[in-house]
Amino acid sequence: AIMHQGNLLCCGSPAFLKRAIGIGFSLTVVKKEQDNGCRHIENNGLANLSNMETSTVVCNYIQSLCPEAVLLEQVGTDMTFKIPKDLSQMKIPFYQFFRQLDESSDHIGIASYGLSDTTIEEVFLNVTETADRANDSEVSNPAISTHDIATHVDSNDQTRSKLIFTEPTRTNHVYPRRKGATLVFSQIGALLLKRCHHYRRNWRILLTAVILPLIGLLISMGFSSVRMNDEDTQPLVLDPSIYGSGTNTFYRDSVNNMMSIKFMKTLTNSPVGIGTSCMKDWAADYFDKHTCVEESPWYNISKPFSIVGCPNFKQVYTNMPTEFSVLEKRVASDELLQNLDRQYIPSYLLRTFEEYKETRYGGWTFEAKQYGTPFDVDPYVWFSSKGYHAMPSFFNSLSNIVLRSQLPSDKVASE
Repeated sequence: AIMHQGNLLCCGSPAFLKRAIGIGFSLTVVKKEQDNGCRHIENNGLANLSNMETSTVVCNYIQSLCPEAVLLEQVGTDMTFKIPKDLSQMKIPFYQFFRQLDESSDHIGIASYGLSDTTIEEVFLNVTETADRANDSEVSNPAISTHDIATHVDSNDQTRSKLIFTEPTRTNHVYPRRKGATLVFSQIGALLLKRCHHYRRNWRILLTAVILPLIGLLISMGFSSVRMNDEDTQPLVLDPSIYGSGTNTFYRDSVNNMMSIKFMKTLTNSPVGIGTSCMKDWAADYFDKHTCVEESPWYNISKPFSIVGCPNFKQVYTNMPTEFSVLEKRVASDELLQNLDRQYIPSYLLRTFEEYKETRYGGWTFEAKQYGTPFDVDPYVWFSSKGYHAMPSFFNSLSNIVLRSQLPSDKVASE
């Protein structure tokens, strides 16, 4: 489409606009230069033709082959002719026209020639100049009217283009220039109207820009509202027994005073074991699958040490020829308790990690306070981050050990 000064002048495919509005083909002929102002040519007795006579001969010869050929301009030795594209306006076909032009070029004084088609820029300039002349003339019936409609079938014979010339309208009505909030609201309305037209013409934009994100939002809101019923959740008991029977725990008494010995006796000889799993009425209420056993005496276990290395950024365990020996016993809560009084805790845990990585989740040590009396004890809780709730579970067991050690003699720990 071609628009000029806010008016639609014409529309159609580029090929159709060139054919309907363009000047056709442009034939540019370059004449041979004359020696001493003239050129001697042997052509049916014609000789000593002047430059003007050569132009006349060239023009007459081209018009004899194409009667509708028109000389557009002549600058020096260059002559430009308009050649129509319609074969009905030619006496001979185009290929014969150029063949005869090649054969007669020496006789009529043509040095070279070239053929070019109308460009879309020339079409645009032609249409806009015509519209400007119509506006300047201010005639009631301009040369280009709204009824001048031409149709043309493209070369693929499938689509039809339509060229519509419209008369540039002139009006004396002056609209006031909008300012401030009125201008802002009018711009917003225009943008919304434009967006509505886009959505109306291409529904896929509406689907991908509005509907699909809305569906995704609804799905995410639906999943966020799905949760377990609070009434079905059971209270979680923070006790080492939640990891099952046969798990390994450890302790170490580095103080060996009256208070720490009291803690050790409570830990190792308690009739309820470690924690609260074997207390009265607790096993039935909170530990359905846990069983309480009779405690065993102390016994020695010997297992190989492992050296931990990190070659090529990989953790590798290598067994040592020497073995470690520790005291172990099974307590009433069906857990294996190890005495590590003769072991260095960090090194022992690191070297036995491969052996107990799925059965050991924590332990306790009792250290002397740095600034305190000889009777003070500073307890520590060790826990593994691999076990869920390991830290509060073993800390709760330490609290039970301390409280049971302070019970009067007439009180029973299982109650």
